[in-house]
Amino acid sequence: MLRCGLDLDGELLALAAASHSGEDFHVAGVRKILARAGLTEDDLQCPRALPREEVFQQDFLREGGEPDRVHMNCSGKHAAMLATLRGGRLAHGHLHRPRAPAPGGAPPGPRGPGRGAVGVRWAGRVRCPPCSACPWPA
Repeated sequence: MLRCGLDLDGELLALAAASHSGEDFHVAGVRKILARAGLTEDDLQCPRALPREEVFQQDFLREGGEPDRVHMNCSGKHAAMLATLRGGRLAHGHLHRPRAPAPGGAPPGPRGPGRGAVGVRWAGRVRCPPCSACPWPA
């Protein structure tokens, strides 16, 4: 994703590369990645979830929280993929159309022609293979 223009470093890059437990600072980071790309939580397509750790779940629910997409453990990766796409590869309307081809194609990635970095398939579909949470077929 970095080779394709994603502009993240430090803690935000760590969120883009790993799962998280839905603690407040994780969720704030996911929201920051989305905001930098002009996106919102509504743009995420991962399942809704609660914080992973029971103690955080209890506090979250006690405060009136409900399952949402930013608490899903892979929301940082999904936010980063959307931010990468939003950075110029696809128009916003393409983010929710999994079979829409990438305009003008994309450069060959490290996994061969038609694939970009970190498992993003540029030739028609976007998928995060490690979590299998995307609603799109492989």
